[in-house]
Amino acid sequence: ERWTLRSASVLLIAEDIDCEGYSMSNTTAEYIPFTSLWNISLDEDNATETTLSDKFLVHASSPRPAVKAEYLSIPGMDGAIDLTEALGKIKYEQRTVTVWLIANPATTGEQIDAIIDQYAGRRVRLTNEDDEIQYRGRIEVVSDTHTAVQRKITLSMVADPFIYNPTVVAFTLTPSDAESQL
Repeated sequence: ERWTLRSASVLLIAEDIDCEGYSMSNTTAEYIPFTSLWNISLDEDNATETTLSDKFLVHASSPRPAVKAEYLSIPGMDGAIDLTEALGKIKYEQRTVTVWLIANPATTGEQIDAIIDQYAGRRVRLTNEDDEIQYRGRIEVVSDTHTAVQRKITLSMVADPFIYNPTVVAFTLTPSDAESQL
């Protein structure tokens, strides 16, 4: 089993690597492009980001969050009354984000452990710089497997139902600011 980094945008994966979305037989090698740049930080303003894509091949997956459906069953009545939109808009459950990390061979076990120890069990922001999306939630390690030359880590995040855009900046105008713009 081996893999080598060929450039900043292409990774050569060879021999028995199996990760959702990426799998190889042990007789072939193929180029798989990095599709995005992933960063992780604590869910705090001005928190320092760690670039995951420097140390791992990163793949994240998240299905749409489920709708919080509300039904009221009334005795003696057929069916139920649907109250899902009674307060004006649909509400959603938390979403589950699964993140697969395959460590770069140049990344040491100590570096990997430091990243895992820093973020495991904490509320974090997982940001995809290329697609300008961000998940916010609590992350935990589901599995951490080692072979002689490879380390695969699966993380699970119970995240907010919405995908955030990290490039949008919110600000508030005071009445005096608005009047000076006229």
